[in-house]
Amino acid sequence: EAPQGGSYPPPGPGAYPPPAGQYPPGGVPGYAPAPAQLDLGAALSYGWNKYKANALNWILFAIVTFVVVGLIDSAARGFHYDTSVLNAQGIIGSLVSGILSVLVQAAFTRGALNELDGNKPSFADFFTWNNLAQVFIAAILVWVITTIGFILIIIPGLIATFLLWYTLAFAIDRNLSATDAIKGSFELTSKNVGSLLLLAIVVIVLNLV
Repeated sequence: EAPQGGSYPPPGPGAYPPPAGQYPPGGVPGYAPAPAQLDLGAALSYGWNKYKANALNWILFAIVTFVVVGLIDSAARGFHYDTSVLNAQGIIGSLVSGILSVLVQAAFTRGALNELDGNKPSFADFFTWNNLAQVFIAAILVWVITTIGFILIIIPGLIATFLLWYTLAFAIDRNLSATDAIKGSFELTSKNVGSLLLLAIVVIVLNLV
């Protein structure tokens, strides 16, 4: 029964908002959570500690994918790497390489999301793909958008790459459609440019090292 006047007292501690994963579709009506503040050092430490705790499976997966993907890609190209020659085998090799790249990215993302959920991924867990059709559509759309951006004097391509950085994560984690995953990444990055741009730069540097 509603109190007199139609107003409700504020909820008790811990009663609102509901725990993660229990929000209705579209979020909690009328509830706007405070924007999260990214602590770059804490984020990197968190990732490193998660990796160390399950390093064997991460290393094993990385080695296997490097070897297997390399062999499949080489075979598809007929062990010929002259990119100046455009032929059917080269086109097939490029398509195979693109497909494998998306699968590997999806596998790494799936493993990372398992870590975030507190479940150390086994070697087999990396290959537990979900929402693959939308993941591939999202990957193609992101590739088209960023390619057009790079054709337009590079800078638009770099901006598009940053804004769509988390598209696959949204598609895999939330089983979103390709377009919704792109929107999710855009909203996340555009509203947190400062912290997420710095994180992206540091991650790129670490990968280069």
